[in-house]
Amino acid sequence: MALSALLSPKVYALRSVQPSSEPIPELSPAGDRKRVSVEMALGFAVGLFGVLILFHAAYSTIQYRGLLKIMEEEFSGPPMNVVAELLLGLVFCIWAALTVPGKFLSIQPYSEENRIVSLPANSDFMIFNHRGKVFPLEMDVKLKH
Repeated sequence: MALSALLSPKVYALRSVQPSSEPIPELSPAGDRKRVSVEMALGFAVGLFGVLILFHAAYSTIQYRGLLKIMEEEFSGPPMNVVAELLLGLVFCIWAALTVPGKFLSIQPYSEENRIVSLPANSDFMIFNHRGKVFPLEMDVKLKH
């Protein structure tokens, strides 16, 4: 998967150092953005519907347990319609969780946002006050007791 992404024409055109006469393709044209936003809205609506189904299944279970208490019977498990609601709500929520985040975008290796932070530039994590300072700097010197 990673090798095919590196060899794809879109990524090669974006990483190309040599000047070419072809324009660099855009990552997401305007029509593509509308389609993605409609898909995300649909995914969000399906996820909301899944959560509502899960809440209804929980309410039905509470109502069923209250009915069993009135009838003085033991609770052996939720009814099959509640189990079916739980599974349906779970499927809707999983589908929404996979579709709502949107489309994956390419990572540009030469971008300023992807720069590597070097250790000397990050001096907040350097600690010089530690127990190593009691040891002599030269290995020939013996420690005093």
